[in-house]
Amino acid sequence: MRLAGRAKAGFYPTPASVVDRIMTFIKPCPDPVERPGPVRILDPCCGTGYPLKKIAVHIGAESYDIELDQQRAAIAREKLTRLIST
Repeated sequence: MRLAGRAKAGFYPTPASVVDRIMTFIKPCPDPVERPGPVRILDPCCGTGYPLKKIAVHIGAESYDIELDQQRAAIAREKLTRLIST
């Protein structure tokens, strides 16, 4: 890993334009009455939680996330359904 990456604990935030592009490939989930159970998505390296929160809202899903950095985890915890942090 490059020194700059190590300084940020390997954190490379996903640009908003990439999140928007990803969302063009994902359709919103059916109405809760029409689906058999909750929809959940997982991000094992969620950072501040921005990308997954935006996608979760777009598709109507719960978000489950992991973030090792305490400062980023504190930011993400305010946005996401469940978060695991050390």
